[in-house]
Amino acid sequence: MKNPLKDIETLSGYIVEQKKKAKKVGSMVIPESIEHELDNEGVVYLLPKNNPLGLKIGETVIFRAYCGEKIKINSMEYLVLSPDEILAKYK
Repeated sequence: MKNPLKDIETLSGYIVEQKKKAKKVGSMVIPESIEHELDNEGVVYLLPKNNPLGLKIGETVIFRAYCGEKIKINSMEYLVLSPDEILAKYK
């Protein structure tokens, strides 16, 4: 499968795929899009040239609620986050 972000270079932001979670209630699965809480974790897919946070592709990060700019590439949704919107990463 071709990498949809291969031809993109970010100038100052990180491109992250937001993790989607679904809850199971009895035999029903309720997707996160119906829930009111936002999931603020994601996987880093593309780094800016200067990479001030020293992140690596594939790392899981925690970011602020209600932040970033949503973009859609080949039917996949990503968030473009500035360094100040990323709060932490998992070790």
